[in-house]
Amino acid sequence: MKTIMCTLLSFFVLTSIAQPTINSSAIVGLGESEPTQFINLSNTNWNSGTHGPNQIWNFSMFMGGQECDYSGLASVDSPYFDSFPDSDVYFICSFEDSQGFTSKNHTFYQIDGDNFRLAGAVSLSIDNPSFDSVYIVYTDLLDWGTFPYSYEDLTEDSFEARVTTYAGNQIISAIQSGMSSHEVDSYGTLTTPAGTFKNTLRVKRIEMAENAIPGIPFTSPQESYRYTWYAEDEKGVILNLDSIVIKDFNNNIISTEYSGSYRIEGPTTTSTSEKVINELLVSPNPGFDQIKIDHQGISNYDIYIYSLDGKRQEYSIKSESQNSKTILLDRSQTLSGLYFIRMNNTSNGKVSTTSILLQ
Repeated sequence: MKTIMCTLLSFFVLTSIAQPTINSSAIVGLGESEPTQFINLSNTNWNSGTHGPNQIWNFSMFMGGQECDYSGLASVDSPYFDSFPDSDVYFICSFEDSQGFTSKNHTFYQIDGDNFRLAGAVSLSIDNPSFDSVYIVYTDLLDWGTFPYSYEDLTEDSFEARVTTYAGNQIISAIQSGMSSHEVDSYGTLTTPAGTFKNTLRVKRIEMAENAIPGIPFTSPQESYRYTWYAEDEKGVILNLDSIVIKDFNNNIISTEYSGSYRIEGPTTTSTSEKVINELLVSPNPGFDQIKIDHQGISNYDIYIYSLDGKRQEYSIKSESQNSKTILLDRSQTLSGLYFIRMNNTSNGKVSTTSILLQ
């Protein structure tokens, strides 16, 4: 069955970026905690950004929401332990959903060395008159992560869960089944409201599920997308972005819910996997439509320019010499603001980045 998610540089440097590796020590475990800020993404169609090696993501604009002390507690001490007897640790967080109602979630995991499996969750309504609670119990624990994580790792898992909704005197039961995959699709530098984290990995999780209710001959599809960023030598999830697409029995979209959270604490470590080699110079800076890039005589290279939201900018070459290249930007498409310039040395795979302010 199992087939094994920007700060302006004060000076300009040439860097060699190694692929980070995330170990199981990054996960908040029993007796540990990580303060988290939930993001108010109601009716917001966020962009997960680009994927691949040496990315630059900026989500510093995400603010608001409720804080949660994400603490690992012993499952055996939970009042809901009987529903999740195979779990070891659970976490409690209260948050406001896209409709403005507050829920308290209890999420249960099994931890077996470097393997993390999701046992299920209980969501309790605080002020939603439509329902009291929802139980999701996986009949076969869902693979949630096998560490260490490295770029291009891919894991797939089929799953089945019992979903029970209590709404006043009504009890609605359903069976949810489908496929889950998570792929380490990117690494690079991530900026959140807490700060800029270097050497991060992004894990993209996709769940394609069908919800079946006894007595109804049709199933309703549900699609879930989660992007999770971890940082090398940092504890906890740095950023989560989630979207859930709910459809009716005719495959029509009923609603799309967006949510997210980020670690409140900023970077705590200085990575040794990034080494300063020498300066990458761009001029003028600030600039307008012509940019001269000093590539220090490197003969085999590619130049990329990205906006803060990760969109690649088009340019043309005006002139080129042994040590530099002058490019022209289309300012009808490239607006004023901060941009990142990346130079890939195609001979040795090293990557150089710097920033420029366009007026």
